Amino acid sequence: MAKRAIDENTVAVENQVTKDAETYYLGDPSAPLRILALGNSITRHAPKADIGWSGDWGMAASCPQKDYIHRLFEKLCAAGYSCYLCAHQASRWEHALNEGKADLSGFSVCRDFGADIAVYRLSENIVDAVSETAYAEALRGLMNFVMPKGGKAVYTTSFWRKKADSVAQAAARETGMPCVFLGDLGDDPAMKAVGLFEHSGVAAHPGDAGMEAIAERIFEALTPLLRESDGAK
Repeated sequence: MAKRAIDENTVAVENQVTKDAETYYLGDPSAPLRILALGNSITRHAPKADIGWSGDWGMAASCPQKDYIHRLFEKLCAAGYSCYLCAHQASRWEHALNEGKADLSGFSVCRDFGADIAVYRLSENIVDAVSETAYAEALRGLMNFVMPKGGKAVYTTSFWRKKADSVAQAAARETGMPCVFLGDLGDDPAMKAVGLFEHSGVAAHPGDAGMEAIAERIFEALTPLLRESDGAK
C-alpha cells in the first residue's frame, strides 16, 4: 500500500542550513563530559519560506526549547550530569552519500570537539538506492573520523522507517552500543506536527510530543554510558 503524504519526508536534503550554522553548542565548555549529536532537519533546519517553515531549530518543534536536542540537554542537566553538548547538522553528508560520495569535509569541528559519547541521529535523507554496504562503510568512516580515539555511541533508527535502519542497528551490534528505535513514533500522527503546517513534509516531522519522545529514548540509552564515563555522577 502506498504511503500517505503525511508519512513521507518531502523536505529537500539540500541547503537545510548554511555552513556557518551547521554547528552549535549547549552548556559549559569546561564541563567534564562532552556529547556530540549528529543530525539533520530534525536536529536543525533554517527558515525556508517556500515550505512554510520559519524556525531555526529542530523541524517541526514549536520553539528551540522543544526540539529534541534542547530537551535532551535539559534531561541531562536535571539528572545532575555536567556536560557540554555539540549539535552538528550533517544533512550535507547524507546528500553527498546519495550522490555516491563520502564527504567528511565538514566534520573537523566535530573531531576537534573531543566527544566522549556521540549520538548518531541521521539517516532520514538516505535514499533507498544507497546500498547497505555503502552506507555501512560511510557510517563507519564518519564515526571513526569524528571520534578518532574511540569512545561510546548511541545510534538511532529513522523517525520514518527506512531501509537504512538496518545499518544503524548492525553498527550498534558490532560495537556493543545501544540503538534506539524511533520508527513507531513516525507511525503515530500524534508524534508529528500534523495540522500545524500546510507543507506535508514539514508536518510529517516530529512535533513537540515527538521531540520529547525522541529525547527521552536517547536519554534512556545514554544513561548507562554516562555512568561509565568520567565526570558523570
